[in-house]
Amino acid sequence: MTEDAGIGTTAASAAGRCSDRTPDYGAVAMRGSLRTSATGWALLAAAWCASFAALHVYWALGGGVGLAQSAGAELARTRPTAFVLVGLWGVAALLSAGSTSWCALALGRPRGRRLRVAAIVTGSAAGVLLLVRALVVQGVLLLDAGGVASSVGPDQTRWSLWLWNPWFLLGGAAFLVAAHHLARSLPTESHDRQP
Repeated sequence: MTEDAGIGTTAASAAGRCSDRTPDYGAVAMRGSLRTSATGWALLAAAWCASFAALHVYWALGGGVGLAQSAGAELARTRPTAFVLVGLWGVAALLSAGSTSWCALALGRPRGRRLRVAAIVTGSAAGVLLLVRALVVQGVLLLDAGGVASSVGPDQTRWSLWLWNPWFLLGGAAFLVAAHHLARSLPTESHDRQP
């Protein structure tokens, strides 16, 4: 009888050890879906940045399509040096850095928790700024607050209402959702707990 009890105890303890090693497939699937969602949104944010950077480089190199409708006819015509350096090349550089960062995050790099938290904070802040910019300009133009729509003209108003503001809404949403998914994936990644 003691021998049978010993075998039963050994079998039970072996089964217990085995069940400790059995993965929680629900948790694994959840981590996988969070990573997939985070990757997709990070890639959308990267594509948004890259395409807008390319447009700014085109304008900085002298391209004119859409510039007058975006920045105004006077700036597009005169192209002051400060506008070209800061408003076109500078914005293109920031957008390129943003695209590179979102691509790195989509590929699982950087792995450090602090860098990921910094990406979440900056991505969220950029998303909020893009959304606020789109909504405020849309509201001002639709309501013609202060006569802004009248002063910029119908062409610039139309481009802003139908292209630029929806574009900024898309970018803001992509940044916020990507940052949200990245934040949700942080606690599930035990290998990220580096200083």
